[in-house]
Amino acid sequence: MYKSQADAVKEWLQAYRGNQEHIDKQLDKLRTMKARMMSVGAQELTDMPKAPNASNDRMTEYVIRVENLELSIQNEIAVQEESRKVICDLIKQLEKPEEMRIIQDRYLYCMEWSEVLERLYKSDEKYVQNIEAYRRRMFRVHEDALLKMAKGWNKYGSKS
Repeated sequence: MYKSQADAVKEWLQAYRGNQEHIDKQLDKLRTMKARMMSVGAQELTDMPKAPNASNDRMTEYVIRVENLELSIQNEIAVQEESRKVICDLIKQLEKPEEMRIIQDRYLYCMEWSEVLERLYKSDEKYVQNIEAYRRRMFRVHEDALLKMAKGWNKYGSKS
């Protein structure tokens, strides 16, 4: 019964992670745009006359693009924060610290599976010799955590 809900939770968590990466890229783009806007542009010296307000119009357009991007990012961050609150509530329902860490590391902190694996088990003496066994364990614990989160999923409904 909860398997399909666990799949829905997993898809939603993956979408959250993807949205976070998109926001990070948008913030990088915004920083680049602001840096360009603040830098002194090279002026081309010619003897040709120019329209008096051509550079002001371009700057105005650029400022508007920067402001629109800032608003878009703010909206995306607001939606992401609401999703983060739901994720944190669902994580609180997990009983095992190992389950909590896997979900947090993978989805909230956007870590790769190899990073999650290493963070969880690297301190174990037999980690290097049994890395594949630890990898299987991590994925099994991940699936268990998703099933447990799915039980509390009804409270929030579909979060597409």
